Amino acid sequence: MFIESKKLLLMAYFTITDGNGTTHEVDVLSDDPAMIADEFKKFEKKKLINDKKNQNVVKSFTSKIDGSQFDYFISDNILSFRYKGTDWQDFVPNDKRAYTKQQHLEMMSLLEDYKNN
Repeated sequence: MFIESKKLLLMAYFTITDGNGTTHEVDVLSDDPAMIADEFKKFEKKKLINDKKNQNVVKSFTSKIDGSQFDYFISDNILSFRYKGTDWQDFVPNDKRAYTKQQHLEMMSLLEDYKNN
């Protein structure tokens, strides 16, 4: 967690961030520890909501086309996958050259399932 201090128009505040896109600004005109603790609780709630939205849970998938297996996760509507022993790569829906029509449809179905859940 990083804390960045700023002053803007004579209003003192700091920004709490987790480094993964969750931020929360805290007005520090008051030295009330309870108020600051409450702001941290609000940040934690935001972080929990964002973490649930962006669950980077690695799942396994077996293709119905050829039986190949790969691991994948979806974050910010980007499908990343890897076959055993390879590096992670992103599925680019616009690039149909890299896949057969059936493979492309199968990858798109993973993305659609994610969007619908």
